[in-house]
Amino acid sequence: MQTKMLGDEGELICPVCGFNYLHQYRVEIFCRPQDAEKGHHVDVSRKKILIDDNLCDNPSKRRHGLKIYFRCEGCPAKSVMSILQHKGSTYVAFE
Repeated sequence: MQTKMLGDEGELICPVCGFNYLHQYRVEIFCRPQDAEKGHHVDVSRKKILIDDNLCDNPSKRRHGLKIYFRCEGCPAKSVMSILQHKGSTYVAFE
């Protein structure tokens, strides 16, 4: 079952309560050439930036991936939007 991700004006909505006031507080970037064992990981939050080669949380098993972390003003939920590549397609989903 696919969760509705956008409101009527294209704004992101909370996958838990449907409220449209989501705040980003962390971003993870995973860069890896196709099927490579190693790559780069950048983790940016409000207070720090971490750069390493840890790809274990990459949403894509073969290529690049992104994770954007949100908190909702309408409920206590924290959600993660994943953007990943697979076989030429790009997928977006809330975890």
